[in-house]
Amino acid sequence: MTSQLSIDRFPKVKKMGVTVDCGDFLIIRPESSYRMHSSVIILKGEEPVIIDTGTTKDPGLKRITKSLHKHAINPLSVKYILLTHSHSDHVLQLYGLEKLCANAKVICHEKDEFNIQHPTRMENSWQKALKLLGKSQINLFLYRILSIPGYMVFYRSINLYPRIDYVVKNPETRNGFRLDNFPKIQAGKNILHFIPTHGHSAGHTCIYNSNDKILFLGDFVPFTPWINPLPEALDDMINSLENFLTLTTDQVHFTVSAHGDIRKENWEITPWDEQRKRFRLFLDTINETLERIPKLLHRRALSTEHLAQLLIPNYKRYLWVMRVLFIPPALTWILSYCQKLEKQGKIRSIIQRNTVLWSSE
Repeated sequence: MTSQLSIDRFPKVKKMGVTVDCGDFLIIRPESSYRMHSSVIILKGEEPVIIDTGTTKDPGLKRITKSLHKHAINPLSVKYILLTHSHSDHVLQLYGLEKLCANAKVICHEKDEFNIQHPTRMENSWQKALKLLGKSQINLFLYRILSIPGYMVFYRSINLYPRIDYVVKNPETRNGFRLDNFPKIQAGKNILHFIPTHGHSAGHTCIYNSNDKILFLGDFVPFTPWINPLPEALDDMINSLENFLTLTTDQVHFTVSAHGDIRKENWEITPWDEQRKRFRLFLDTINETLERIPKLLHRRALSTEHLAQLLIPNYKRYLWVMRVLFIPPALTWILSYCQKLEKQGKIRSIIQRNTVLWSSE
């Protein structure tokens, strides 16, 4: 491995709630759960760029402002705010950052624009998922009143319509997956490409810095706990993984994720040769699960939750409130698997007492 690919070029830090200076970029880590809160990335230079915003609670505008001033970055010099996807831990601080970085243009993927600007609206995919899980109208009502007003109170946010200046679309990829084909912008020396990696959300997008050969993954990471609970989401995820596996270490030196394992140093940063192996394992696991589910359902009908218990050993570790009132992350995967397999004619759904069961011949 050449010196430019050495992980030692980055500081070895394990602490949460700190700003990690990685040379050309900063990672502002949340103070509380890294599973629930995203980091914020700031690319340095004459025209700085912010990737994702965090929530109003963590890392919070005060810490972002402090980090900018500490590293002599004028908030008014920030050229772009880029959003990898619409999940709240990545976009809820957008309104505040737009005020702080008044000259910055905000960019996201067109498929996530509505959900970013309407964070309290329940997505259609989640409504469908709740019905497939057999949740009653009472469950649906509780989901709405607990997840929407409760969310706003917890994060102290009533800013529902942040500004989006530009949206990116998927380019034609008839000639194969080529990084040069994707939409790009320039900010100082940084040339940033928008790489669509849908599945985790409808419009999830990774940011590729072609100068430093660094891929900012957002939540498109191996074994990401959430997937959009629709059949096309799994197709998108598989396609994105297959595309990424074509990238070489000459094209990508490191990946930077928005979450990580706090037991490790530099937990967000991974050399591409190592990350690529994990992506391969991830894809193999998805394909193996697609083959396994029809066998588990042979001549019997199981609920989505029962399937989750068979396929995911740690499923029962979810809190009772999460399992009964909401949708645990694992169930989003099972729903996507089953809907894809039903579309392929390999399994079928059966309605029994307002609950969907899955079966195969």
